[in-house]
Amino acid sequence: MSRQPHWRAGLTVFLLLLSIVYLAPTLNATLPAWWKSPLPQQRISLGLDLQGGSHLVLDVQTEAAVEGYLDRLATDLEDGLNAAKTPFKKIARAGGDGLKLSIYDQESLAALTALVKKSHPELRVEPGPDEGALIPVEIRIPDQPLQELKDRTVLQALETIRNRIDQFGVAEPVVQREGAEHIVVQLPGIKDPQRAIELIGKTARLEFRLLDENADPTRPSTLAEDVEILMEKRVDDAGIEVGRTPLAVKKRAVITGELLKDAQVRIDTRFNRPYVAIDFDTVGARIFDQITAANVGKRFAIVLDDTIYSAPVIQERISGGSAQISGTFTGKEAADLAIVLRAGSLPAPVKIIQNLTVGPSLGQDSIHKGLLAGATGVLLVVLFMVGYYRFAGLVANVGLVLNVVYLMGMLAALGATLTLPGIAAIVLLVGMSVDSNVLIFERIKEELRLGRTPGTSLAAGYDKAFLTIMDSHVTTLITAAVLFQFGTGPVKGFAVSLSLGIIINLFTSLVATRVIFDLVHRRSPLKNSSFGGSGFRVFQRLHFDFIGKRAIAFALSALILLTGLVGIVQISRGKANLGIDFTGGTAVQLKFDQPTSLESARDILARQGLKEATLQEIREGNKLLIKAGKGTGGEQSVAETIKSAFRQELPENPFVVESSSEIGPSIGHKLKQDTLVAVAISLLGILCYVGWRFDLKFAVGALAATLHDVVAMFAVFFLLGKEINLLFITAVLTIAGYSLTDTVVVFDRTRENLRKAGNEPIPGVFNRSLNEVLSRTIVTSLTTFLAAFALYLFGGEVIHDFAFALVVGVLIATYSSIFVASPVVVEWYLREKKKPGSSDSGALPESGERPTPVAVEAPAVVGKLR
Repeated sequence: MSRQPHWRAGLTVFLLLLSIVYLAPTLNATLPAWWKSPLPQQRISLGLDLQGGSHLVLDVQTEAAVEGYLDRLATDLEDGLNAAKTPFKKIARAGGDGLKLSIYDQESLAALTALVKKSHPELRVEPGPDEGALIPVEIRIPDQPLQELKDRTVLQALETIRNRIDQFGVAEPVVQREGAEHIVVQLPGIKDPQRAIELIGKTARLEFRLLDENADPTRPSTLAEDVEILMEKRVDDAGIEVGRTPLAVKKRAVITGELLKDAQVRIDTRFNRPYVAIDFDTVGARIFDQITAANVGKRFAIVLDDTIYSAPVIQERISGGSAQISGTFTGKEAADLAIVLRAGSLPAPVKIIQNLTVGPSLGQDSIHKGLLAGATGVLLVVLFMVGYYRFAGLVANVGLVLNVVYLMGMLAALGATLTLPGIAAIVLLVGMSVDSNVLIFERIKEELRLGRTPGTSLAAGYDKAFLTIMDSHVTTLITAAVLFQFGTGPVKGFAVSLSLGIIINLFTSLVATRVIFDLVHRRSPLKNSSFGGSGFRVFQRLHFDFIGKRAIAFALSALILLTGLVGIVQISRGKANLGIDFTGGTAVQLKFDQPTSLESARDILARQGLKEATLQEIREGNKLLIKAGKGTGGEQSVAETIKSAFRQELPENPFVVESSSEIGPSIGHKLKQDTLVAVAISLLGILCYVGWRFDLKFAVGALAATLHDVVAMFAVFFLLGKEINLLFITAVLTIAGYSLTDTVVVFDRTRENLRKAGNEPIPGVFNRSLNEVLSRTIVTSLTTFLAAFALYLFGGEVIHDFAFALVVGVLIATYSSIFVASPVVVEWYLREKKKPGSSDSGALPESGERPTPVAVEAPAVVGKLR
């Protein structure tokens, strides 16, 4: 026992107080007036799945920005060449990164080169072969300036979207760049997500273009290269759109919305309908004045996002820089248009490739069920630990409470977001956190059985369990780190909670609980019964021949693996129940006031062209989950089509949208790739760490057990027809880490026994090691199972399949740590001894008899162990 526990006690109390201080803003919304900086102000934010809101992933179409840059460059070059009176033939685009034109002589080429170097030194002038009368020239954007242009486009889009959201009035939004051309937008607690999505996604590219009065818009093939067809909206006196008319307009805009100073909503007193009044800045007003003066009598198209809102005839020169945009606007639409025009147009169009929306009702339900599942899981584990370990179990429960308080304090200090999978991670950690204490307590009981005093046994238990606890935590951290790196949204929340919980559990199990034992033992010496009653003797009397049954276990595992591999092949072919995370598509969950039959719902969807949509009835609360694969529903939003259809055809049965997900095929493909990479990196990390801590044979055994568990979980979900989505992959990787923890505990004991085994056969050493840690394996698996089972029963439909995967995974991992990992290592040793020149069969002792032939001797492997 430690003679100087004071620093441990002081550190434990200090961290507890620090956690409470950081949690104060979260626990108390109205802090006292004296609570000011530098005291913590951050709160733990609730994720979108808990408070409702939208999670969007936007793909910035940077190619359009490059095209716009090339058009502006062409205008600049034309103006420059005309000003210098340098003759040239028409400038046009050349591919996606350049312009082409023809020059009449070398003198003109030199003038063009000088002009480009002066105004755009980053560009490359590439003259072609002299064709006699003309010299073809291409002006290219080099790779680095091209990438810089794309980066600026994404950053400008990011800032524009942030400005729009700020003016829209969303509390605590998240707008951040992800990857090269993606922007992630999170809008928590938003009440009208569709309006916000339209506001964010609108390019709002305002352009004024001249019409080509000589072109025939009904004959596109006869149009000049610089002319295109756009549609003009036609409205009646009430402002209702009654049709669209094709007009031939110049491709190049004479003035754009970039020169706007202000945009405000006004009411047309003649028709009592809103329009948007715009004012240009000084430069824009001057250009507007010049253009209108030069084109009196011509039609002028006001184009917004490639739609003509009006095309009036310029009656006279317009000074002052004012204009108006009128159309079929409602008050909200006009206000939103004014917002996006004031915030600035996006430098390039954005495409929503992922849209996850959770309604507030589902969020509140998730909070309630998450807390119920957490409380139930904690209660079951607490009762079991006290009943099984008595006073030691009470100490473990205190450590468990400290774990939760420390973890919540750390989340508050980091300003982290708590998601529903994050709550699931905390509940899972409740079961896993007792593992360290169980390892220590079982070591203490072994020392007590050797006749040592409780105080001496306590110190020895902590010392001997230290390396095993470190190994088990590092292996789980590998999985958590991979989840954080490759996960998205809620999966990252799960990884953060899991990672922090593992690190904190190291402290509470090795330091905090030791403090309690030391303090109690100083005042009232501990007894043997303090570490459990007679119940723990049951496992002491058991001596199973696990290694002897390895042939049966291998046959069962082969069957499981074969089923799993068939399932994985079918999954890769798209024949399994893949979630839209991987396939792309739309999923909408509706909650009706009254029950709705699946037959009538299918008929409604079929009339909207969604015959292939799948429906799932959720009995609890009259809920209906609708999934439509990619490509259904036409160009418009499939989610909006579904909602509109039910509103129109079931007006007597209103509903609320509990959740809506739309994922494009490109991001679905990316998620599949990321999943494969995540699984591969996890397994590689496991192989490297176990190989470093033990040796290659042990690493292969651990890898075999982990692969077995991953494939087995795929087999179960495939056979049961359950959905395979990102949460399932999260559960698979979590169980992979848990399984490895079980395996490492066995290997640590095996390593210890090998050092003192003498000439005992290797199978016997492994068999003895498995029996020695059997008590720990059963207790840890049981507590983790109880916590996961509470999630399954009370966690709600959002994480129902996730919790089911954890429940099944705990059982599979327990099996593999006993019947797969160690037998694989033993089999390797035995096959090595059967090579030519080896006289040892390595046979396992039968019926408790120890064979006389010398098997693989322990000293031969001890040197390889670290």
